Amino acid sequence: MFCSQCGNQVEDTANFCSRCGSRLTRPQGGVASFPQGAAVPFPQGAGVNPFSRGAGISPFNTPVPNPMFRNKKDDIHTALSDYLRRAPTLAGQTLSFGPLENYEEGQDGKIYCELVVTTHNALGQSSKIRFGAVVKEVEADGNVVFQVPGPQRITVLYPAATCKLMMGFRSR
Repeated sequence: MFCSQCGNQVEDTANFCSRCGSRLTRPQGGVASFPQGAAVPFPQGAGVNPFSRGAGISPFNTPVPNPMFRNKKDDIHTALSDYLRRAPTLAGQTLSFGPLENYEEGQDGKIYCELVVTTHNALGQSSKIRFGAVVKEVEADGNVVFQVPGPQRITVLYPAATCKLMMGFRSR
């Protein structure tokens, strides 16, 4: 399968591109493989558009959610990736995003999770940076509301426990 954003070949079971971090989409009923720029056919008469993120129309003209894309962890991963792509401290570098780690639900329904970002600079050097975030809420439309503005960098001076405390996360 190929990423529709950067054309990177990815595993058929992947949900995100390992190069650019974009969410991967596939038609219902199986995995398709389309290189970048290829025309992607849409099955005629299908009730739900498998390429849309939101709701589709059922055969009875009733809006139905597309369960293929409704996943809280995927929404959080996308929000964190999008936020970090725009972060000025990471500007000018190519970023790769790992899966969510240390996913923990706490008091008041808040969620703490970590994301490892691999940066690649113009000289071909790479490094890994760990970010932690507290999610206050994931809204029905997939919008993610952070407890504080965006994720915090986890370092030796500011370990995960300190970041959790600073961001107001309390375990159950």
